[in-house]
Amino acid sequence: MIRIHDLPDDAALAAIRDGEFPSTITGEPLVAVVMTQNWCPDWLRMRSWFKRMEKAGEPIDRDIDVYMLIYNKVDYYKEFLHHKENSFGNRLIPYVRYYAAGTYLGDSNQLGPDQFLARFDS
Repeated sequence: MIRIHDLPDDAALAAIRDGEFPSTITGEPLVAVVMTQNWCPDWLRMRSWFKRMEKAGEPIDRDIDVYMLIYNKVDYYKEFLHHKENSFGNRLIPYVRYYAAGTYLGDSNQLGPDQFLARFDS
């Protein structure tokens, strides 16, 4: 099942300060952190299938927590954008980071649901 959450401001600010999201977010068994801006067409497509998977209780063989940050809508927009582009090294949106029990698995930009799920395959 996919569970969608807003990324708490304190977790985003911790990433800026510490260089990575806190273990309170990344320590869950399977986690994706999606960072984007609300106007991005690729994000709108991804959001659509995330919502469908969540609403339908998509029968997948694992639970995945998806944390979303629409960073052009937060007060710390410029600081977060700088962090994403320079510390995380990604200038495209949406930008997704994947974690399993606190371990960073990798990242991607826009993709479809099958490719998203495959990011958690060992």
